Amino acid sequence: MSVIVTGVQGVPLAPRQEIRTMMQDVPLFTLYLLAVEAMQAIDESKPLSWFQIAGIHGLPYTEYDPINGNPRQLNDGYCQHSSPLFPGWHRPYLALFEQTLATHVKDIANKYPAATKPKYVAAAQKFRIPYWDWAYYADPPDVVSKEKDFVLDTPTGPRKVNNPLLSYTFKQQFGPREARFAPWTQTIRWPNSNNPNAQPRPDLMDHVLDNQTLHTRDLTVKMLANPSYDSVSHDKWRQTRPDNYLSLEGLHGLYHGLVGGNTGHMGSVAYAAFDPMFMMHHANVDRLFAMWQALNPGAYDAYFKGHEGRYYSIDWFTADTSFLPFRRTLKPETHWNAVAVSDTRSFNYTYPELLQWSSLGAAAKRERLMADISAMYRTQTPVGVLSPGLFGAVKTSVPRVDLKAPSTFASKMAAPKEVPSASVASNVSTEAPATPVAAPVAAPVAAPVAAPVAAPVAATKVTEAKKYNDWNANILVEKHSVKTSFYVHVFLGDFDPDPSKWLREPNLVGSYFVFTTNIETTGCGRCKENAQNNVHVTGTVPLTGALLDSPLAKRLGKEKVALLGPEEMIPYLKKELHWRVQTIGGAVVGLEDIPSLKVSVVHYPATAPTDPHSFATKGEGIIHTEATTGRPGGLGE
Repeated sequence: MSVIVTGVQGVPLAPRQEIRTMMQDVPLFTLYLLAVEAMQAIDESKPLSWFQIAGIHGLPYTEYDPINGNPRQLNDGYCQHSSPLFPGWHRPYLALFEQTLATHVKDIANKYPAATKPKYVAAAQKFRIPYWDWAYYADPPDVVSKEKDFVLDTPTGPRKVNNPLLSYTFKQQFGPREARFAPWTQTIRWPNSNNPNAQPRPDLMDHVLDNQTLHTRDLTVKMLANPSYDSVSHDKWRQTRPDNYLSLEGLHGLYHGLVGGNTGHMGSVAYAAFDPMFMMHHANVDRLFAMWQALNPGAYDAYFKGHEGRYYSIDWFTADTSFLPFRRTLKPETHWNAVAVSDTRSFNYTYPELLQWSSLGAAAKRERLMADISAMYRTQTPVGVLSPGLFGAVKTSVPRVDLKAPSTFASKMAAPKEVPSASVASNVSTEAPATPVAAPVAAPVAAPVAAPVAAPVAATKVTEAKKYNDWNANILVEKHSVKTSFYVHVFLGDFDPDPSKWLREPNLVGSYFVFTTNIETTGCGRCKENAQNNVHVTGTVPLTGALLDSPLAKRLGKEKVALLGPEEMIPYLKKELHWRVQTIGGAVVGLEDIPSLKVSVVHYPATAPTDPHSFATKGEGIIHTEATTGRPGGLGE
């Protein structure tokens, strides 16, 4: 077929919407659900099927869409992890999925009867895939995890539709890859057993997601505040400064684990993309990346253009390194690369926070974007706790659905009176829609749609720039040391000895999730090379927020705890800070069995901002080996 990645073309530039916001537009969300249903029904041998596009990320490790059907023996996977290419590679991947789904959306909209066709055609014009903002909402809406079916207004009338966002049903088996997935013919989240009839546990998933909310918001703000693309982009150890342990890739990995749960598909690189939550999760990762780019204009391009080539362990890449298998043109055959994907508008999409301020200059855009970040994520971070009035008057420029609002789609629409008895399968085509062949040159970047610029948010000022010490636990570990995906949990204070309760433990500060695959059975060539080269990865669990909510703070007061120096804090952490390792399947891994694990404590002298348009300023990080020395998995051990 020779698929070319263009994004959604032939319509005006439009933003991807948060899924709860998208649900408010009943015609648009109806089309989205019907399009997902239709795409999942396409024959798995077709390049534009759900199976084939999801399979680019991992299994079945075959070449995607070979030209003229002639394979080139590219059968060891494409996906970029633990690499500076991670954010950019996933951008055309999402664009391919988006343009394919949009073709179904348009096809379905044009089939409605004359009386209702105009509203569906109009809705189709603005279709882009939704994102799930896990840093703001924590758990997903019920339409993604709990709502089993709904009655939708389809081109042929009201029809009961099984919710296609809950899972994807496989039509073929992969052979002896990861045995833990063998019993299931469809993707599953938090299965209640390893049996073929296992059921998902969405309430448990919501619980563990909620338990990481403050941890995630703190990580999100810290990541956005870091101007170094090298640090932000990936989790591979650079053997450099302690503030390079936190990355967007590491943050993204945590949500693969928390959504997949014990042995669920989202927790494995090989299977994750088949889960319908994958794309809405990665759309949010791409959104955070785009927001980071807006805060640091030109930094991404400069990183790749500033050197003839960069070497990272087994990786050598330049600005022209091809992002396989995403074709940009066919004659000659070219592929998207790092610099070409820099602007989301190259694929004709944007995000609400960026569209809102697109007509502003860089400085004004940054100020407005900072106000959005502050309103969404900073009120419960240490800065928000220490300066409670700082973010109080700041409102998001983009309307947000109330956190407590019903999140089923049935609650957004009036159910039709009659439901035909015809099966879902009989109403879904199994042929892929015709794919428009893109021109042999890349489409020009669409001009931004003018958006009304709201009046500036009144700055909330505080008179004192508060000083505090920002404490963090840094984690270094060999990526494939456990031979599957695993957590490093960090606790402050006593915790339940039952490992099945660790992710719900009140004294869990946060978790770092090493997102990988079963290295003994994988077909991923890059994973095997990383394992052979003992590639290490890094993550951070911020401690300050937990310290400000600890018994120590209740005894001394938050402001005093915030100012405690190493001479007072290190003895407390030596006693109260704990860490444990647990596989995605729930098994406990002895700390003595992972010699590569090194947990360290680092603190930064910091100054809180006096307005919501600035990040905190930090001094050089100071590593305290004495906090973990002599303990299994400690830096000084």
